[in-house]
Amino acid sequence: MLPAIVTSRSAGATLGVSKPLDQLAFQLTDGYWTFEGTGPRKFDISAGGEITVDISSLTAKGQQLALWALDAWTAASGLQFLQVTGGSANITFDDEDVGAYASSSISGGIITSSQINISRQWLADYGAGIHTYSMQTYIHEIGHAIGLGHAGNYNGSAQYGVDNLFINDSWQATVMSYFSQLDNTDVRADLAYAVTPMMADIVAIRNLYGAMEIRPGDDTYSFRHNFDFMVARTIVDTDGHDTLDFSWNGRPQRIDMRAESYSDINGYIGNLGISCGTVIEEARGGRGVDTIIGNAADNVIHGGLGKDILRGAGGADSFVFDTTPDAVKNFDRIRDFEAGTDVIVLSTDVYSGLGGTGTGQVAARTFHIGASGLAQDRDDRIIYEPDTGRLFYDEDGSQGGAAVLFARLDADLNLRSGDFLIV
Repeated sequence: MLPAIVTSRSAGATLGVSKPLDQLAFQLTDGYWTFEGTGPRKFDISAGGEITVDISSLTAKGQQLALWALDAWTAASGLQFLQVTGGSANITFDDEDVGAYASSSISGGIITSSQINISRQWLADYGAGIHTYSMQTYIHEIGHAIGLGHAGNYNGSAQYGVDNLFINDSWQATVMSYFSQLDNTDVRADLAYAVTPMMADIVAIRNLYGAMEIRPGDDTYSFRHNFDFMVARTIVDTDGHDTLDFSWNGRPQRIDMRAESYSDINGYIGNLGISCGTVIEEARGGRGVDTIIGNAADNVIHGGLGKDILRGAGGADSFVFDTTPDAVKNFDRIRDFEAGTDVIVLSTDVYSGLGGTGTGQVAARTFHIGASGLAQDRDDRIIYEPDTGRLFYDEDGSQGGAAVLFARLDADLNLRSGDFLIV
C-alpha cells in the first residue's frame, strides 16, 4: 500500500543508522514480511522468466501507466510481463476501490497470484503522465505484487524519525519507501518522483529472482526531455560501452560514473543513480560548470564547456578536450591524473597546431615543461607548468605570451609527450 503524497519535512529525531544497500534490500525481501507475520515470497520463476498480467479492467490512462511501470521493472530486472485477459493472470489490475494497494495469495513462499488496485481518483489527483506520482505508485504496487515489502515496518502511514529503521529510507534509494526526499532529512536529494525501481529495489529483486544481462549493447543515456521534470531514476546496464551524455545541459552538474552513486542533473540534487553492477565507461559534461567523477574502468571523460572538475578513479582514463580553450571561462581541473597511464586527448578541430606521428600521439618536440608557462621555441605547443600544474596550448609556438590555459593538473607530475593524443 502507498499513502497519499507527502511533500513537507517531518519533525522528530532520527532513528537508526545509515545502512548499506544490501541491508535495505533484505528489509524489502524479508524483514517487512516477517514484521507482517508472513514470510518472504516470489513467483516461481527466475530472472528472464514470464509473469502474466491482466490490465483490461483499467481505463486507457491506467493501462498506459501500468505498461510504463511494467517496462520499468523489466528494464531493471529482466522479468518479462505478458498481457492476458480472462481471469488467469498472475497479476490482475483494477481501479474500482479507493486508494492504492496490492495483495498476494501465497503458498509455501510462492506467489500464486497478486492483485493491484489503484483508483481512478488517484490518477485524477496525481496525474497520468510518465513523470508523475501515479507512475511511482504503479511501480511501487507492482513491487509488492512480485515480492517486495516496505523499506520499514510501516503500512498505511509513517513519520520519518519515528517509523524508519534506516537513515537512507527514502524514494532516492527505494520506490518502496514511504518517505520523499524532503521527508527524509538525512539524504542529499531534492524532491523527485521515482520513475524506475531504485538502487535498493534492484538489489532486492536480484536477490529474489537472480541477476541477468541487462542492455548488453553500447548505450547512451541523456534523458534530455525527461530531466525537465521532477523525477529520479536509476540506470541498470550490465555490459557494453555506455555513456552518460549531458552535453545538452547548461546548468552546473555533478556527474558520478561510479556504481551505487548519485548524480545531480539539470539543477536537481541526487536525481540519477547508477545501480550495483553497472559500469559506465564514458561521460560528457554540459555547458555549465560540471564535476565529473570517473570509476575504476578505462573512462573517457569530456568536460564540455565551462570550468569543470574532472576526476579519474582508476583504470586508464582519457580526458577529452574538443572545445575552444578560454583561460577565463573554459578550462578544466583534472584531479588524480596518472602520468603514463591516463591520457589527455586533443581534437584537431580545435588544437590544429599540433603535429602527430601518425599513431595519434603528439610529436615529442611539441611538448614542453617550463616554469614560465611559455613556449621556448616555435615547436612548443603544449606547455606544462610543473609548480602550478597548469597546462597551456600555444597555437603557433609564439614566445609573446599567446599561450592559453586549457587545463590544470596536479603539480610536479612526470608528464611526457606520450600522455597526450591527438584525434
